[in-house]
Amino acid sequence: MAVVLWECFAGRRLFRGEEAVDILQDVISAPIATLKQIGATIPQGLDDVIARALSRDLDTRYATALDFAQAVERAAGPEHTGTHSDVARLMEAIFGARMAVRQEHVRATIGPGEMTDLLRESGLPTRDRVSMADVPTGQLLAELAPPAPTGRYAIGTEMRAEVAKLRPRRLPWWGIGAVAGGVAIGALVTLAVVSNRVRPGPIVIRGTPPTPTVTEVLVAPTARKVVVPLPFLATHVELDDVVRELDPPADVAAFDVAAESGMRHRVAVIAIDGTRAEGFVREQDGIARPEPDGYAFVPPEPSATETRPASTRPVRPVGTVHNGFTKLR
Repeated sequence: MAVVLWECFAGRRLFRGEEAVDILQDVISAPIATLKQIGATIPQGLDDVIARALSRDLDTRYATALDFAQAVERAAGPEHTGTHSDVARLMEAIFGARMAVRQEHVRATIGPGEMTDLLRESGLPTRDRVSMADVPTGQLLAELAPPAPTGRYAIGTEMRAEVAKLRPRRLPWWGIGAVAGGVAIGALVTLAVVSNRVRPGPIVIRGTPPTPTVTEVLVAPTARKVVVPLPFLATHVELDDVVRELDPPADVAAFDVAAESGMRHRVAVIAIDGTRAEGFVREQDGIARPEPDGYAFVPPEPSATETRPASTRPVRPVGTVHNGFTKLR
């Protein structure tokens, strides 16, 4: 529902690609731009609600459609929320003529008498195809629907926004001139002081722009989120030294790892039946995928009441996973 609402405001698809696999990859890992970032003129509160509903983290996202709908109504406010009557008028403007034609086909098939009984029992209105031509469709759409999106919703705007964040900020030409002027004056004053062997004091030159100082300190993030697809429904998962119990069992887990940690991690997973899988994963675009060797699977340990023949060989992995496929030994 959040994707549909995002696309209604943006006027384009949220996930796009030439092939189905490209779209699937975007759904899994592509950055999701907020509507404000692509230039949509909506309230900040509503933008935040939609962004939260689009989160890939299940704990962050709204639990139910009702929660999402109530949050949208609160963020948009009653003056920007359509009533049931508004929705009915909009549906009538878009689909009324089509439903009238369909009623004519049904009436011709079952007869006028049966059609009258059917409409009475179902509560549906009687539609006249001729009268539907007088419905001011354009006027209703103009009253209830926003104007079509403009060119500001261009393809790739979210990517350009992300790239722009990585570029160093450039000073305007007058800022560069001020810095250069300040450096030059500072050098001249230093030379004069050194040559005269005078103990320098505070020097103030009127009319000279002050040398810019760093007032903002960019704080690097201390952690990053990593999503780990698991080889089966698991109840226990370990990523390096971080342990998580999954209740209910899940086939994917998310971890917050230290920003300075490497991109390669050791993963150990325990399935519902006790099967254990171990392997190494490597991060790419926030997703930790198995290395070419895949996972090694070890069957569950026998219980204390079970007896094992003396000739039983040491337990070996039952298979490996490579590129999402399990190869049994």
